[in-house]
Amino acid sequence: MKLILTLSLICTLFCSVEMLQCFKCIGEECTNSSLVNCPAISNKTCLTANLRAKGLINVTTVVKGCSPTSNCGSPLNNGTTVSVNQGFSYTAFNLLCCNTDGCNNQTQPAPNSLANGRQCPSCSSFQDTVCNSTVACLGVEDQCFSGSVTLGSTNITTVNLKGCTTSNMCNSIDQLLPSVNQLLPSVNQLLPSVNQLLPSVIIMSAITAVNFTCKTAPATVTTAPVTVTTAPVTVTTARVTATAWSIRLSLVPLLLGLTISKLI
Repeated sequence: MKLILTLSLICTLFCSVEMLQCFKCIGEECTNSSLVNCPAISNKTCLTANLRAKGLINVTTVVKGCSPTSNCGSPLNNGTTVSVNQGFSYTAFNLLCCNTDGCNNQTQPAPNSLANGRQCPSCSSFQDTVCNSTVACLGVEDQCFSGSVTLGSTNITTVNLKGCTTSNMCNSIDQLLPSVNQLLPSVNQLLPSVNQLLPSVIIMSAITAVNFTCKTAPATVTTAPVTVTTAPVTVTTARVTATAWSIRLSLVPLLLGLTISKLI
């Protein structure tokens, strides 16, 4: 037993610990990446993320580095998209975690920002208390959300939010919050003066509490106008033709009603 304890102590002091190596960089293109040893802490992974923010500020940045597995918000090697869109403010990032040396050398694609046909109620600004605007959802945003976010740990600010988001924000907000906060220092490093100019911008301050309520975002329904053109009626077929057109015209509102009811 003493021999086992002695060997264990010697190994603890002198045996080399295999460290995970990840590429590390930050920047718009992230072309200056270098391979670094991650701290010898359990559950470490490599992370690569592509962040986009538009509205109050415009940010385009790629972040790569070491990360705890708990920050990933999705299974390893499966990319995830997180997006919050209020119309006047849009923040989204594509994130991927992996756990082999140098596995984060690839850059994640930019989040899809094309309108997807869904829409949600929104606010016109962070100061808007009525919030009767509407925002078009983008990319994979499929949920309407309303809630509040608490920023900072000393100078606490609470901001009311409403707009489009991704389902993972609704289902796993507690898991995704560390991922968001991990990216904040990287963004601040790129824009050191933003906190002084816009102290209440969400992505620039540590998020300490989130209250989210979500529901599926409805798709917008657009019905094409119906144009009815009647041919000239001759005297010899006046009654027959008029009767036929009367029947057809009477079906138009019925068919439109059925079509719209199915779409709605």
